[in-house]
Amino acid sequence: MQSLREKFTDPNSSSILNELSTLTNAYEENDLIKQMREGRLGQKEFARYLRAKLSVASGDEGGFGFTDFLSRVEEEVQSTDGWRAIAVALRQNLNDELGLHNGKYDPEKSHDVWRNRFHDAMKRSFEKNGGNLLDTPPPEAAENYRNGMVRLSYLGEPPNQVGAFAMLESLLEKEFKALQVYLKQHYPQLSHDELLYVTHHAGHEHSHVTEIATPLLQKCQQSPPLVEPVIEGMQEMFRLRSTILMNGILHPVKTR
Repeated sequence: MQSLREKFTDPNSSSILNELSTLTNAYEENDLIKQMREGRLGQKEFARYLRAKLSVASGDEGGFGFTDFLSRVEEEVQSTDGWRAIAVALRQNLNDELGLHNGKYDPEKSHDVWRNRFHDAMKRSFEKNGGNLLDTPPPEAAENYRNGMVRLSYLGEPPNQVGAFAMLESLLEKEFKALQVYLKQHYPQLSHDELLYVTHHAGHEHSHVTEIATPLLQKCQQSPPLVEPVIEGMQEMFRLRSTILMNGILHPVKTR
């Protein structure tokens, strides 16, 4: 974040970066994230969190996951005049997620492969402790979060969507770092390969934020009216990830 502040010192960029920083810091203090970072999240709550996280990331149980959201945003931006640099950054991020490098698929760099490996390792760990991760249904919060992501993807405008995606990447960095600490304390038996899904994202999400934020801030310098919808998109993503998903996992409310 500091490198972006040093490069973008105009008032519009400062407004966006200040909001990004404020919301990211608030996410770190979310009860679930804080308890996980401090190693005191209960196993029942952790199981709910893990089921929700893997569900909304993959989209397997709801049909709309992280790459679906990213693909939709990239598609919208690609068709918007004057947004080519942002579209390129989004496409690079998408290729990274899919394990595409120089136009070739490398399964060992596919985030889907890493996530499935991590899921299988956690499933085995739960079974050794007499439980089954799959017995824990994804909380209703996961569905509510996914519905919000779908609405943002199809009803939002490119400034909202790109602001939301930059926010998501920033939040995920803090979330993965908290998860990494928790796993090290409670699941020390996990191997390097089994943890790659977590460790990679904990260490590299910041670079994705910079890659997306740089052309976005440049665009907002050229077009100041974009600042407000970009910030609105950031705020909506924070609401979805922190209030709807994390709070809904920690304090589930049955509505059906």
